[in-house]
Amino acid sequence: MIEKIELHPYDLREMGINDVAYIKEEALILINNLRNLVLPVLGGDVYILENKHDISYTDEGWSCERNENEDLLTYVNRSCQMAKEFINNYKAGKNIPLFCIVYPDNIKELIK
Repeated sequence: MIEKIELHPYDLREMGINDVAYIKEEALILINNLRNLVLPVLGGDVYILENKHDISYTDEGWSCERNENEDLLTYVNRSCQMAKEFINNYKAGKNIPLFCIVYPDNIKELIK
């Protein structure tokens, strides 16, 4: 079931990145929704929100590739679990971490 909530993404275009990042709680909701849509999390990057307005890149992140002969559902579940574990275990100290979640634009990219 898709969890319907209003997400509040942080725009990364000022950093030259055509994407958005989310606080921990919203990133986890997005990942659950991707799993329910049978879309894997290909990876993600971590940013830090400083002073409520300044965003900086941490050079940290994760990726998850599909294993050879891995069926789609197994890959989706494994990639979403990996993303959730990374996010839940990430330590940012007193700063607020933001997570940019990478996923396929459509299911056609996943058909082998």
